[in-house]
Amino acid sequence: MDRLRIKLAKVHQLIIPHSQSHIFHFSFFIFHFSFFIFHFSFFIFHFSFFIFHFSFFIKKKAAKT
Repeated sequence: MDRLRIKLAKVHQLIIPHSQSHIFHFSFFIFHFSFFIFHFSFFIFHFSFFIFHFSFFIKKKAAKT
């Protein structure tokens, strides 16, 4: 992971002038952070959905006996 980060940093140094690199990295970070938040909320949604269905299934089973 660190090696990849170093490679990316070197590529950024080649492509982007130093004055712009901070802005670029900041937007890059914001993008990844929002992406992570999105995936995390997606996971929580699916997890709660699964628990809801599972409890519904257990209630149905309990009602039969």
